[in-house]
Amino acid sequence: YKLTSRETNQRITSRFFEALDAISDPLTGNPVCRSESARAAGCQPLNILGMNAASDAALAYFRTDRTLRVTNTQTLAGAQLTGKLFDLPAGALASAIGVEYRRDTRSYKDDPLAELGLLSDKAAGTSLTGEDSVSEAFLEVVVPLLRDKPLVHDLSVEGAVRVSDYDSIGSTTAWKYGGSWSPVKSLRLRATASRSVRAPNLYELFAPRQISQINIYDPCELSQINTAPNRATNCHALGVPVGWEGPAGVGELAIFNTVGGGNRQLDPETSDAWTVGFVFTPEALPALSIAIDYWNIEIEDAVQPLDVTAIVEKCVDSATIDNVFCPRVTRGADSTIDLVDYSIINVGKLSTDGVDVQVAYVFDPAFHGLDIPGRFTVALNASYLRSLEELIDSSDPASLLLRRGEYNTPAWRGTLSLGYQHRGMSVDLDTRVIGKARIDMNSTLETYDRPRVPERIYNDLALGYAIGTGYNLRLAVNNLFDVEPPQNPYTYLGANGALYDSIGRYFVLGGTARF
Repeated sequence: YKLTSRETNQRITSRFFEALDAISDPLTGNPVCRSESARAAGCQPLNILGMNAASDAALAYFRTDRTLRVTNTQTLAGAQLTGKLFDLPAGALASAIGVEYRRDTRSYKDDPLAELGLLSDKAAGTSLTGEDSVSEAFLEVVVPLLRDKPLVHDLSVEGAVRVSDYDSIGSTTAWKYGGSWSPVKSLRLRATASRSVRAPNLYELFAPRQISQINIYDPCELSQINTAPNRATNCHALGVPVGWEGPAGVGELAIFNTVGGGNRQLDPETSDAWTVGFVFTPEALPALSIAIDYWNIEIEDAVQPLDVTAIVEKCVDSATIDNVFCPRVTRGADSTIDLVDYSIINVGKLSTDGVDVQVAYVFDPAFHGLDIPGRFTVALNASYLRSLEELIDSSDPASLLLRRGEYNTPAWRGTLSLGYQHRGMSVDLDTRVIGKARIDMNSTLETYDRPRVPERIYNDLALGYAIGTGYNLRLAVNNLFDVEPPQNPYTYLGANGALYDSIGRYFVLGGTARF
């Protein structure tokens, strides 16, 4: 995989300020750049007062295009054997055994000016090359125990183990065991327990560090310092004087520099999970299926980027300033925050639990004695997030961050799918529901102008038609009613673009052909 991108009109920071620093020429009285060396290099004074006031020559002096080249490669090799080992009274014992090898490389070559830190909001030294490889062996078995006995239509257990050896983190072991019991044909109870291990990926290990800025309230500022129990004591311990008003004034947002990126010292994530649930398919309605599962997951050393606001506030809201947050906040001699480091780290623990519901029904009118052509399908997939907590420091309960109910992790999500098929024609309508949420569950409602994120409902309509046995046409209208995302910048950025539709209504026309 290779990617070459170009960002136009980037700003060379030093040249930008040279162009701003203008004086009157002693001989002509015309504006010129103050620096003689800058003038020799072609500097032209920059006028920023007014629409299109800057001259083309002034803009050309500090503007440049940034070219970035990214190359990812992956090498895979493996072998496995699957089959039935031998027969048991309740059925055959099935197994799978195998070995795998994977090598990943990532090359990130930035523009020379960006490497030197000369472009605005770009950290120096952002080019990198990283690689990691892993060798694995695994074994999986499914053992049928009982079948067609009183209160046991079917009973089986399963188990799996995987041993991995990474160049980056060393050896790890993952496992899973579970069971399935059907007391009657229409009901199946199931449960699993597992230990999973995830090595940091190349991005998390080697992502370039990027400098940016953010507008937030300084918790040590006069209007904020008494809003939490430990805040005043910790702010003063950091050297912030009593009555400090902050650089932006009392009760005003301040602009802070931030830096984030990868971390080559990351440890692997280790998670313990268990699930329990059932699947019900009543014999009277064989086309109906109902599945409900409860799941519980705890991840140790979870790999996560930290929220800038949470870092700044948790530093002074913890029991003391001896915590994992304060080393990431750098204050200057005047107590103003100079830099907040939100780079990826291993958090102490990430725990979550919830319930998934799946209901599907295929309605065949003929089965119900109705003279209606075609077939109808109804499917509901819903998820309830009961809790989501992030403990940054396992030894410090004050480092707990609540994530359930935030804009990217709402408590409720679901999709209702309705479909109709008749001969070669199909009509499908998917209704996606995203529950209401908040921007940040760890801050007050006054922290953001619009702290609440309202629910959203999106509808996607698709029409399909099969021509013969080898051709198919499909027209889809996504976001049928042109629903806008919540009016908040957080819902337009990053991975949340997959959660909230920031494009609007759009059409997709496609087809397939088999020869």
